[in-house]
Amino acid sequence: MKYLGKRLQGRRAASVLTAGARGFLVRRLMKTERIQSLIETMKDTVKCAIELQAECNNSQTITQADVDLHHRLQLQLDAAILEFHDVFFTLSVCERMNIISTDREKLTHRLLRTNSVRAPLSAATQRSLQRKLSQGSRPHSASYLPSCRSSNSRNYVKAWVQEEKRTRTNSLCSAPGGF
Repeated sequence: MKYLGKRLQGRRAASVLTAGARGFLVRRLMKTERIQSLIETMKDTVKCAIELQAECNNSQTITQADVDLHHRLQLQLDAAILEFHDVFFTLSVCERMNIISTDREKLTHRLLRTNSVRAPLSAATQRSLQRKLSQGSRPHSASYLPSCRSSNSRNYVKAWVQEEKRTRTNSLCSAPGGF
């Protein structure tokens, strides 16, 4: 009897853990640029269709151009809804994780571009940052960070981060069972 109770408890724990992972995946997907642009497209399309409907009701005349525009708006909304549905219900977990990874890479590139425009850090500030990194939770994290001034070091770190992400994503996608 005790074995059965522990087995049920293990299953319950596994389902809670899986639900947490799935929830994280959905929340992270919702934050991606791709999904946010789909949501904005849907909102804008519906807003435009409502304004068109109100305008037609006020003018009491409906032209063929209004009908065509309304039809095109309907098609655009349908396409956005279908793509939104495809991302969450037809793509595999690996493909959804690749969307998240691509979004993170875009964000990283954007941040690197904005940081490269800023004034370079002084040598003292660089040493201080490296010291803080080495005292952090991963003591080896400063060992691969060369001086921040050279563009080669930035490229090295960027390449290392991308390779690390690719390795982790591939290992998750190739794991048996997945999510």
